[in-house]
Amino acid sequence: MSGAYDLLGLKSGTGQLIRRAETIHMSRYDLGDQFASEDDLDPMPGDFDEAGFRLTGLDHFSQAMYALVEAAPVECEEGLFDDHAYYLMKSVGCVGNFRDWLDRGCVDALSGNAGLLSKQIMRRSAIPNWKLTRLTKEAMLGEVQMRDLADIELASLYKLASLEGIDPPQRQKPKRAGRVGKRGPSRDPVGGIHD
Repeated sequence: MSGAYDLLGLKSGTGQLIRRAETIHMSRYDLGDQFASEDDLDPMPGDFDEAGFRLTGLDHFSQAMYALVEAAPVECEEGLFDDHAYYLMKSVGCVGNFRDWLDRGCVDALSGNAGLLSKQIMRRSAIPNWKLTRLTKEAMLGEVQMRDLADIELASLYKLASLEGIDPPQRQKPKRAGRVGKRGPSRDPVGGIHD
């Protein structure tokens, strides 16, 4: 099953389903890592360009965007896709949303603009901002749901300070209950002279 973050509600229905299902999070591209320090980001393969500079989410989105634009069956107005941040925001950082937007623009350009894709056509083909706001908020909520909890939060469920260095408690031998009124053999001295 694949889909948006709303499927997380179905998956988390029971403990058995959570245990047996695997979730692969394909996060959207974000402008946020553009402003993060190098220490905040975990490097991944493909995160650096040929010159060794770190690529941001915007850079990765731009690469995907240009690959789709090159495959489009239309001519593009000069400088149409220069504002990468605009296209990232208007597609909620999702390449699939951009692809659908580009498809709508291409259909419009081929049907009435002699196959020339312009800024006017792309603006007309864009999803309205009120819908984009809702999509962005839903994506942000889904990303929060996908974050793992800290170890301390799991440990607190067990009333522990941390998960590390926990020794299992020593089990004491349970005391056996004897019959009421019968003296145990260890209570009386054995051997020797008794008066």
